[in-house]
Amino acid sequence: MGEERYRQKRIEEEVRRTLESIDDLKDIEEGPQFYARVWQKIAAAESPQVDWLSRLFFGFRLAPALLAVTLVLNVMTAWVIVRTNNERRAQYRQDHIEAIAQESSLAENSLIMVPDSD
Repeated sequence: MGEERYRQKRIEEEVRRTLESIDDLKDIEEGPQFYARVWQKIAAAESPQVDWLSRLFFGFRLAPALLAVTLVLNVMTAWVIVRTNNERRAQYRQDHIEAIAQESSLAENSLIMVPDSD
């Protein structure tokens, strides 16, 4: 317990000496434009600057990357559309070829005479 008391007294002594040293400080004279400069710095710090998000999207660093992503997405979209259309055309042709083949086989098996194309 004695050690704890000694520690507490030492802390109190340090605090007392620190407060006394603060009392001994001289007043500092500020320059004629001191307050004007302080308020100017405060106003500059509080002024609305461009936030990080707008710098990110409109800055020169991300613009080329966004352009590249947009181009890749457009090319992929065009490729999917062309591929889908080609698949539809192929299916459409296959359906018509099968329909013509079926009609042709019906015509051969029936009494209907189909003229030769010669």
